[in-house]
Amino acid sequence: MVDDYFSCKTTTMAEIQITPVSIVENDIAPRRSSVDGAFVFVLALVVLFIRMHGRLTRGYLWAEDAPIFIKEGFELGARAIITPYAGYLHAVPRILVHVYTWFGSVVSTPHAFAWLTTSATVVSCAYLYVIASRYLPRAGAYLIGLSPVLIPHNGEAWLNITNLQWVLAPVLLAMIWDCAQRTDANRIVGRCVAIGLLSLTGPFSILLSPVAALGIVAHVKKSGKRLCTLPLLIVVACGLVQLVTLMTSPPNHQAAHTAREYLHFGWGGAFFHYFVLDFVLADRWINGLGKWMFYVSFALFAVVLACVATLPGKWRIACVMALALAVAFWMLGVVRSDAPELPVRWSGVSARYTFVPLILCMWTFVIAAAKCRIALARHAATLFLLLMLLNSALRFAIPWYPNEIVSAQDGVFLVHAPPGDVFRAEVKPARWSYALMDWPRQCLKLHRLCPK
Repeated sequence: MVDDYFSCKTTTMAEIQITPVSIVENDIAPRRSSVDGAFVFVLALVVLFIRMHGRLTRGYLWAEDAPIFIKEGFELGARAIITPYAGYLHAVPRILVHVYTWFGSVVSTPHAFAWLTTSATVVSCAYLYVIASRYLPRAGAYLIGLSPVLIPHNGEAWLNITNLQWVLAPVLLAMIWDCAQRTDANRIVGRCVAIGLLSLTGPFSILLSPVAALGIVAHVKKSGKRLCTLPLLIVVACGLVQLVTLMTSPPNHQAAHTAREYLHFGWGGAFFHYFVLDFVLADRWINGLGKWMFYVSFALFAVVLACVATLPGKWRIACVMALALAVAFWMLGVVRSDAPELPVRWSGVSARYTFVPLILCMWTFVIAAAKCRIALARHAATLFLLLMLLNSALRFAIPWYPNEIVSAQDGVFLVHAPPGDVFRAEVKPARWSYALMDWPRQCLKLHRLCPK
């Protein structure tokens, strides 16, 4: 199934037109001001505070924050940055944790991690706006930029180090699209560093490497400017690194179901219910459909495809690829969650696997609403977008879960993160780390001992 997906992309990527960024379709304004990006930054922060103010004011930890990122970050030092977890590297979260260990304590990690991930999230929103503003009208660019904080979600992926990779994945995809379109070398070093770090954060570069490779081929054929393909080459190289890491790392837990078992999974029913309907309609509306559920879902999906079909040239290709990626990520999430009896949905226990698909669907609706050549298609895409936002608004508030950190003897900290006892760890910071954490107390002690 994944092979068919990538073979489909091969045929479509060949049609991509490489357009210099200076003459990209952007009729309203040739250049967005930095004020707009700053405004998106502030808006994203406000939305996060409204949705989950408890996490920002009371601190927040989640799952592997305790046994993986806190424990290894304080005990292994810089070596934690290149230590795989779940089969791949987590460059950006590991670096954030490592920098924090230079001056922060284990006890303060709930507040520090919440604000570190908040900063990463709002910066991602601002950068998504910067990219989108080169190609879309201002309203569309704002929605693209704010999509990581506006989509319907139960909060599993937000404001924790463990799931920061899901928030950063859409930025990687947007950068790949942007680099495939650009023919300039402006800020090429910064873009290479950023796209390299994102590619080494989570397994997404493995799936997106073929897209980047096809973008390189199209770029060289159309523009001939090889320097512009350097960021895309980095994605491919980092994807290979993550693939090798995945193949050589032992599994973090024994799988309860083999991949073969999913051949008999009810993909059709799950897709139309938990992907199509669940993304745009509230639960009570879905339940009210009764026996008409499948027919309504099929009709909605057909309308979405019809809207995409009316898009011009590269926008149609972009939205087809976005929807294909969304479905592929969701299907991989079903297998990766290893619990076929539990549906993968944004309000369920495996909500993180719907985070990227939801963003890609929202991007598709925004692009269709802005670029469709038929007015009816634009109105239909706008309706889908409004339904998704309404679905999010109906469950806008995100819960806070308590954590526990106890300081024991010999510099050991007992850290317990929700949602269960399995996410408990004894953390003993390395001597250099403990000395850095203890320096304020030692300075105060020396100050009191000094004669006046």
